[in-house]
Amino acid sequence: MYLAILKLQDKGFLERSPGRPPAERDDARRRYYRLTDLGRRVARAESERLAAMVEVAVARRLIRADELAGAAEG
Repeated sequence: MYLAILKLQDKGFLERSPGRPPAERDDARRRYYRLTDLGRRVARAESERLAAMVEVAVARRLIRADELAGAAEG
């Protein structure tokens, strides 16, 4: 996980968050991160790409749309 976080930071998709939760919910050992604007745009583009792939799979009857609804709920 830490290697993935470092890679996301190196690419400019993730940054250390300056804020922390209230003390009763915090732990000094934890590190907090947030998506950068670039990271948010990349995540949105990747979501759209994956959604388009699912649409193609449904259109080609590789998967059924009703199966997708069940997967999202479970």
